[in-house]
Amino acid sequence: MIKEWGGSLDAGGEAAGSALMGGSEPTTLVIVVPLLMIAPAAPADWPAALDLLFQHLPPDVRRQRCVSTQTLLETGELLPAGLRIARHDGRIAAVLICLPLKGNSALFWPPQVAPDCDPVAVLDPLIRHTLDWLQSLDTKLAQAFVATVELPLVAPLLRCGFRHITQLDYFHHDLSSIRGTGFLARPADSPGNSHDITEGLRMDGLGSPSHEIECYQPANQQLFHDTLLRSYEGGLDCPELNGRRSIEEIVEGHQHQGAFRPEWWWLARAQGQPVGVVILSEVPGWQGWELSYVGVVPEARRQGIGAALTLRALDAVRQTRAHQLSVAVDARNQPARQLYEKLGFVHDERREVLLFFFADLAEDTG
Repeated sequence: MIKEWGGSLDAGGEAAGSALMGGSEPTTLVIVVPLLMIAPAAPADWPAALDLLFQHLPPDVRRQRCVSTQTLLETGELLPAGLRIARHDGRIAAVLICLPLKGNSALFWPPQVAPDCDPVAVLDPLIRHTLDWLQSLDTKLAQAFVATVELPLVAPLLRCGFRHITQLDYFHHDLSSIRGTGFLARPADSPGNSHDITEGLRMDGLGSPSHEIECYQPANQQLFHDTLLRSYEGGLDCPELNGRRSIEEIVEGHQHQGAFRPEWWWLARAQGQPVGVVILSEVPGWQGWELSYVGVVPEARRQGIGAALTLRALDAVRQTRAHQLSVAVDARNQPARQLYEKLGFVHDERREVLLFFFADLAEDTG
């Protein structure tokens, strides 16, 4: 349910979607800081750079991550210009991966420094140089997601202006308890389990002929965009993102998160008026889908519309024979977390969210 974060590539080197900037690689510069040379890593440097990047992992896991990440670099799924290194005395002293994404955002993986190097003297110039590069690409938002135990790894990002905003909870639903009954999805009858997951939920939100769903199309594109923006008002999902990017940039980011299929973007109406939106994304290679966003406009909340839209999404994805539907939600959004748990979603993990806003950088330098 979280707002569009701009991409879904994890810090382990596994691709989950295609939100990367396409076309030719952005122009890159080699910057010489006293005693340091900062530049994108050449292909010959990839093995050593990746070994340093994953030095904190157990040896077997490290080798696996190095191989998978180098494959992504070789195929272009990871932009090679985003693997950046700082050299000191001719050797790689620090490394990071930063991925420019569609929608003028970017994703950082936790940076790493050689054990015998000073992080402040080596990593901080590398991070600041990378931020300057991203700013030259008109990037407005940079993000980093790490497990709580990995928070020490992102201390250099915090020193360089990133903010530790919140935590993100990841859930999944295996779809086995869902069956369709017309317009809405309902829980399947299960021998030995008579518990109704909709008990206690208002399900009147989209259950009458006066309510309808329509897919994203040119005729309703502007209305969809307006409704999406209005659904952010008073919301609990990372309100810090509000106003940081244009609606066009937000939509572009969603369109490149997984495979964009407009028939899976829904505009919900009640009595002819827009009340909510749903964005579903098929994730290649996962045999699953992501509930990228579900939102309801302020005046239509607490009428069961969010629950009804989520159940409809569950049923629609189930019919594709997918194995699961996943969703991420701001840990501060207790109503959404409770709804997902009520509907049978299972909590998988929690990650820390760090954000960098380039408008703040412009204000500081202005």
